[in-house]
Amino acid sequence: MATFLFSPWGIPANYRQMQGSGVNTYKWVNADGEAVLVKYHWEPQKQGIRNLTQPEAETIQSKNFNHATQDLYEAIEKGDYPEWELCVQIMSDDEYPKLDFDPIGRYQTLAARAVSVYAGRQNDFKLQSGRLL
Repeated sequence: MATFLFSPWGIPANYRQMQGSGVNTYKWVNADGEAVLVKYHWEPQKQGIRNLTQPEAETIQSKNFNHATQDLYEAIEKGDYPEWELCVQIMSDDEYPKLDFDPIGRYQTLAARAVSVYAGRQNDFKLQSGRLL
């Protein structure tokens, strides 16, 4: 998972409230040999997204460089378990001569449909209407 430290997303306040993106693009191939390109993204659910300004980050980091890990441990100890939605972007595995970028580049977001994936607390995966619940 990659985090965008120097981007418009801002500086993640902690691990529970940060967005994540896979660096690599993967190829899924079905039983018929048809392939699609996929990228993974994680979105915080109940805990929301929170970023720090540069001055806030400097203040926090100067006092506790493990603040993000500490926040995660303390939340879990209180029973406030973080949840992320795993989103999968899917794009056909074709040539794209009209694009001015490589769609499978490390930091590219695929301009394609996204599928949301949720794993239940008991790791009970169920497929419903094209969505893994």
